[in-house]
Amino acid sequence: AAIGDYINLSLNKDPEPGIKNVKIKIHNTSKDDLNIAVIEIKYFDKDGKFIQGETLQTGKINAGKTATLKIPSSKNAARISYKASLISGDQVYLMGR
Repeated sequence: AAIGDYINLSLNKDPEPGIKNVKIKIHNTSKDDLNIAVIEIKYFDKDGKFIQGETLQTGKINAGKTATLKIPSSKNAARISYKASLISGDQVYLMGR
């Protein structure tokens, strides 16, 4: 099993420079309740150079439910990438690559 078998990630909008008012949705597509999901955000400038990283963490996400987290803005960032690095529940513990 992989993290992608348990959750789907999506943004509420396309990030614009400054990354303002961007939220990430973590949808638990599995039959298992999750106690935590850890999301890694990477920020890049307009030339594609890595600027900084942020680690976001959810609380419990029950099976079939969605958690939403605000992505911190960054005035120098032009774009971001994101991935789940860990999910954990009573029945599952997976770390991303």
